[in-house]
Amino acid sequence: MDTLINFIIVQIKLTFRIKAAFFFTIAFPMIFYGVYVLGIGQGDGSEIMPVLAALITFVTVSNSIFGVVLPLIMSRENGLFKQYYLTPVNPWQILVARMLTSFIVLCIVLAIQIVLTAVLFGSDLWQKIPSIFIVALLGSLAISSIGCLVSCLIDSVQAAQIANQITFIVLIVFSGATVPLRYFPHAAVRLFSFLPSTQLFKAMTGVLVGDETLRGVRIDLLGLLFFTLFVFGASLFTFRWDSRTKVGMVAISSVFVASICALVVDQVLPLFVS
Repeated sequence: MDTLINFIIVQIKLTFRIKAAFFFTIAFPMIFYGVYVLGIGQGDGSEIMPVLAALITFVTVSNSIFGVVLPLIMSRENGLFKQYYLTPVNPWQILVARMLTSFIVLCIVLAIQIVLTAVLFGSDLWQKIPSIFIVALLGSLAISSIGCLVSCLIDSVQAAQIANQITFIVLIVFSGATVPLRYFPHAAVRLFSFLPSTQLFKAMTGVLVGDETLRGVRIDLLGLLFFTLFVFGASLFTFRWDSRTKVGMVAISSVFVASICALVVDQVLPLFVS
């Protein structure tokens, strides 16, 4: 436990020292929120809840991708991982510390945005705060597991910047937070419904707009939990202590198996959870 806490402290420091990570995890979400507030600041805020659900999804995806991939790859490139190779430190401790760090930073941003929303628009969010943060936790862990997997597969920071952009766009576009899913073909909606960003947006919309309890969005929450387990497991198979180590076939196979398992669970989970 002490090792995990120490890793979290180190990762928090890295988040604030790496300019790109700081911008996309803290500054960018707040700028985006500020632009929205300035745009509808004269309104009565009656439509704030649907937009807040989209904003939280946007912030979570941005935080969990950009705030996870770059710090992990930079740590590996700078030889920090090699220092722990012959120590009792395990790969899961390094990855979990980065995931929890991402959620801690996310909590700071969400707390600011929730307070601003309640003050500026008079929204009654206080009773929903526990549900908001529990949904955000599961969403953050699921999307951060993708970030861990990307960091394990990519060799350099330059390649990671491209991979981050592609991953971010795919997760946001097919989440329903930017473009309503009804505008996509039904087959595409069914195919991408297993993405954690999609499940996060559905659960957050249910809590904020539909006044659902956690039980009411339990299918999406269970989907996020299973997705985290599958993808995080694949991250452990693909973890590399050194960038010079090549990704083997076993690691690539684990990514394929994790994707299939997540897709299958998303399809069959509603049949078993009513």
